[in-house]
Formats: sequence, C-alpha cells, structure tokens
Amino acid sequence: MKINYSQLGEWIQHNTLLMVFLLGFVAILLFVFLIVRYKNNKNRLLLAQEYLAAGKEIPRYLLRENSLYARAVKNLFLGIGLVFFLGFLTETWGWASAGLLFIALGVGQMIVFKKSSKDFTGSDLDR
Repeated sequence: MKINYSQLGEWIQHNTLLMVFLLGFVAILLFVFLIVRYKNNKNRLLLAQEYLAAGKEIPRYLLRENSLYARAVKNLFLGIGLVFFLGFLTETWGWASAGLLFIALGVGQMIVFKKSSKDFTGSDLDR
C-alpha cells in the first residue's frame, strides 16, 4: 500500500487543528518523560553523594544505568525498531537504513564490551 501524499496533504490541511493538538500532546509527553528522567538521575546522583560523604561504598544499582552493555542493547533494539517502523511507514526501505546506523552502533558497543571484559559474568554487566 503506497501513501498518496497529495491526499495526505489535503487531509492535514483540513485537519490542521487536530494535527497541532496531536503533535502538541506528543511534545508534552516527551517533555514530561525527560523531566522525570532528569529528576530520577539527579536523585540517584544525590544518593551516591550521600554514600560517598558517609564513607560507604556506592551500591551497584546506583551505577548500573550507564553500563556499556545496557547502552548496546538499547541501541541495537532501537535500530531494529527504526528499521521496521520506517520501512513499513514509507515502504521504500531507503529511510529504514537510518536504523542500520543504530544497529551497527549497538553491535560495536557489544563487541567492545565483550573484548573489554575477561569473562561474561553477572558482575561484568554492572560496569
């Protein structure tokens, strides 16, 4: 099924207010998500500072989010999602190749993680 861009343009022109509300809603959701994530990271760092000030060791769960392995998996699946989403949306697969960049980045990060760790155990996942 090909998208008829002339009909899509007419639909958007007649439903401009609907599109503004839809895009505004998405922008507000993204903004709220970023604020919540920022506050969580800030609280996590404040908690880590309290551990350091008390002279205690920082628990691993406070440091786990920036793990190279976790970033590699996120990039890999983001790339796969982009390939399918952009491929099915445009049906040309030319735009879908943007997802291949994220797939390559994720695979590269996994290779670096595997090469940098001596053995693939649970304790290495926390780096």
